[in-house]
Amino acid sequence: MGGGHLMTKKGYNTGHLVKILRKFIKNTGLHVILEPGSAFAWETGELIATVGDIVENQGIRTAILDVSFTAHMPDCLEMPYKPK
Repeated sequence: MGGGHLMTKKGYNTGHLVKILRKFIKNTGLHVILEPGSAFAWETGELIATVGDIVENQGIRTAILDVSFTAHMPDCLEMPYKPK
């Protein structure tokens, strides 16, 4: 089962999740594997980047960084999550 639940976030009702999963397993007989997704890396640290270059095109300055936003912080693009 895919991510989408911040099961490691303070206050998350893990007991309720376990109850639902146990009922699902009982009803379907399936072996369940959870893919925690962003919950695994939720607030684990800072993303540190270096500016490699600054380019300008038609008056718009763009910084070229040595990190990939989509690779390191995909939830910022897919979900309404904004890091501190």
